[in-house]
Amino acid sequence: MKQLKRFGAILLIISLCLICFVGCGGEYAGWKDTAVGELHFKIPEDWENFNSTDDSQVYNIGKKDDNVSITISLQDPRYTDKDDFLDAWINKNGSDIQVLEDEKIAGEPVHHFIWNAFFREDVIIDAYLLDIPSGVVRIQTLYPADLDENPVKEQFDLIVKSMKIEK
Repeated sequence: MKQLKRFGAILLIISLCLICFVGCGGEYAGWKDTAVGELHFKIPEDWENFNSTDDSQVYNIGKKDDNVSITISLQDPRYTDKDDFLDAWINKNGSDIQVLEDEKIAGEPVHHFIWNAFFREDVIIDAYLLDIPSGVVRIQTLYPADLDENPVKEQFDLIVKSMKIEK
């Protein structure tokens, strides 16, 4: 009986150790930290940034011709805040923009809109506008309009979940 208890205890210890090792990576295993202005976030390590500046990061997912990307960029400084930017885009693009219910990213209110545009083909741009200390950030995915759903929604949601604003 004593050996059975000892065996059970060892088995329990090994199980707990395995759980700890498996859980260490979490949902961001293989991701790296990056930032645009004061907006800090995580991105998969194997994604290549095609526009590496302090103000903008563009990640094409798959081949460029697939027309699927995630962009996080600081907008032109002439826009004073997200309201000003959204008004200007609605004035410029009119009925191609569908404004959705506001949400929160990094604990801050954001404007959410869908824009039907043409970029090598008809595409859908699912975008969020966020005010940070250095200006307006646009956080968006772009994908072909003929797809039933956003092919990078899961990764995009994880990126958004990781966002924090350094104040």
